[in-house]
Amino acid sequence: MPGIMFQGEEMQLTRLITNLLDNAFKYVPAGGTVRLLLEHGPMISVSDDGPGVAEADREAIFDRFRRGKTGMANVPLNGHSAGLGLALARAIAERHRLTLNLAPSQKGASFVVAPETSR
Repeated sequence: MPGIMFQGEEMQLTRLITNLLDNAFKYVPAGGTVRLLLEHGPMISVSDDGPGVAEADREAIFDRFRRGKTGMANVPLNGHSAGLGLALARAIAERHRLTLNLAPSQKGASFVVAPETSR
């Protein structure tokens, strides 16, 4: 979208977005939807209509080596997830004076990246 810019290290910000998208694609069911939205603020959101995140896991999923439990029995990860993607994404966001949070959603998960001042 024209006129929307994030200041920071391009490769690191790319990794942040890639990690959020990878996470969404990993948990969305076949035929499901993943959305990437860029808005003025600037703000990036990545949302899906997968199983979502249990209330008890909402902050823990940002810890290293942690994965949410909701819907895990139905998600064939084939050993490809060490539980580092969201922790790394949040660390990158913080290094760039951004926040990364799991926003409330009716279905699935919705991750939002925004400047610290937009809390």
